[in-house]
Amino acid sequence: MDPVHFKFVMVWLLLNYLILSHITKAHRVDVNTTLSAESNITTEKELVANLLSEYGDTSVRPVKDHLQPVEVFFRMLLFELITLDETHQMVTVRSNMRLQWTDEYLQWDPDENGGIYNITLKTNQVWRPDVVLDEDLDRDFISIPEADTFVIVQYTGAMDWLFPAITTSACKMNIQYFPFDTQQCVLTFYPWTLDESKMRFFAKNDEDALQARYVRNGIWSMTDFKPENFSFRYICCPYPNDHIRYTLTFDREYGFFLSNIIVPAIFLTSLMLVGFWLHPDSGEKVAFTVTNLLALILFQQLVSDSMPPIGEPRSIIVTCFFMLVVVSGCSVFFSVLVLRMYHHDATSIPPRLAIKMLMPWISKGKNKNYMRKFYSSSLPNITDIVFMNGKTEVNKSSSKADDDQEMDDRNVYLWKQTALAFDSFCGTILSLCMLGTLLYALISFLMGI
Repeated sequence: MDPVHFKFVMVWLLLNYLILSHITKAHRVDVNTTLSAESNITTEKELVANLLSEYGDTSVRPVKDHLQPVEVFFRMLLFELITLDETHQMVTVRSNMRLQWTDEYLQWDPDENGGIYNITLKTNQVWRPDVVLDEDLDRDFISIPEADTFVIVQYTGAMDWLFPAITTSACKMNIQYFPFDTQQCVLTFYPWTLDESKMRFFAKNDEDALQARYVRNGIWSMTDFKPENFSFRYICCPYPNDHIRYTLTFDREYGFFLSNIIVPAIFLTSLMLVGFWLHPDSGEKVAFTVTNLLALILFQQLVSDSMPPIGEPRSIIVTCFFMLVVVSGCSVFFSVLVLRMYHHDATSIPPRLAIKMLMPWISKGKNKNYMRKFYSSSLPNITDIVFMNGKTEVNKSSSKADDDQEMDDRNVYLWKQTALAFDSFCGTILSLCMLGTLLYALISFLMGI
């Protein structure tokens, strides 16, 4: 081949090589540009559809190694105490719940998916812990079905589910120190079907879990709200279950009960003793004591309406009201006896034993001397006693009279003095009973503080 022809062939091959290289490079740029364009147009909806298409059954735990348990963290923020029903022994609270776990089947690379770092999914689209409330009195402890909140999913698979809840649960009441009592209600959360080998359940104790969001209640003030982790093994299962126990401690605001029940009851009891100061001739002795008894029964009913029907421990204030009602009932009974004795007929005289027992309560002076002499068989004549303005004086100049009228006057006088002494005796005894009741209440409340 001549040199000219050889040069021509070499130039032609070089041009073909350059053209093919340029075409190949342009094709690669077009492919990269197309792939980059496809990556930039990725939306959340496409990402969700892609993730859920490969997710599978939502009842299966979201771990690729079935031997590893799912770690779930729980947080409860108490917002408000709605009701604390002592009669039915239940508590209703409004709170904010939070569950966090990791789903290994919901992970992606944000750089390859349009820079999307998190998405939201419905709770029925993914696996979620089957957490229940042990003391629950409703079908579901999430009592707001319309609050169908979403689960926030991070690109790392971290799941964050926040939802509001109104829980109604059983709460054992201790009314011993009512109305100065403190109530403790326990809320126990745990997974219903998964034991420790399948799921670990822990309470959060970080800054988020310690937020002070409680709205003060007019009757109850919350003094403590803390979680506690513990495990419990049921007979049915080979492994124990993780539990979280929240203890809610409430102190009752006793100002209302103190001013509207306790103080009036003390005044009514004091008025009961005033009834023994009324003279039998006033005509209002029995009516006064009966009215006082009915008022005490009314206050006792007001207190019992707010008490649960339990026997132990017995409320101190209920015991005190019962004792005061008994004392008030005794005052009515004794008032009737005093009137019966005061208006006794003149056919007999008071027994000697009764006079001997009541002698310390017989009014001092000539009445007491007369009755002492009469029952010691050294009787002055009835005409020696001159009645003037309710007082008695001995008349030394009177002559002895043996007619029936003088005997009747003497017997009436003896019964009246005995009735007045018995009235003072009952007032003293019931005063001691009332004082003992108040001391019992005071000592019992102080021992409980």
